[in-house]
Amino acid sequence: MVLFHTAFLVACAVEPLALHRPFPGLLGYVSFGVALASQLLRYWAISTLGERWNTRIIFVPGATPVTGGPYRFIRHPNYVAVILEFVFLPLIHGGYLTALVFSLGNAALLYVRIRAEEQALGAEYQQAFAGRPRFLPKGASESTGLPPP
Repeated sequence: MVLFHTAFLVACAVEPLALHRPFPGLLGYVSFGVALASQLLRYWAISTLGERWNTRIIFVPGATPVTGGPYRFIRHPNYVAVILEFVFLPLIHGGYLTALVFSLGNAALLYVRIRAEEQALGAEYQQAFAGRPRFLPKGASESTGLPPP
């Protein structure tokens, strides 16, 4: 995962430079705003987890699930931030290929990662988050027509 994320950041710089992409105007500004908002969401999630935040899947027996902060609304706010980042960060400077290729790769990684993480966190996590959607707050997934998690 770390190697994939590093390659993503390199591609964000290389594609616009190598392919001489012009700044995409309004799309670039909107993408910058969404990328910035994704970082705010990421730091909110990380600060809510506090010392529990890490990049590995670790189950601590007896630890209660964190259900405050952005976790009140969705199960995986940090992954939402990462998804938004993978789509919008490259688009700031017209990195359309980077956005597409790495978003698809990230989706595959998250598919495996989230299932492994939720399984490792066990029954108490499942119970605490039973009615909470993975990515979009309640109401949002209904209005978009997406199936529930």
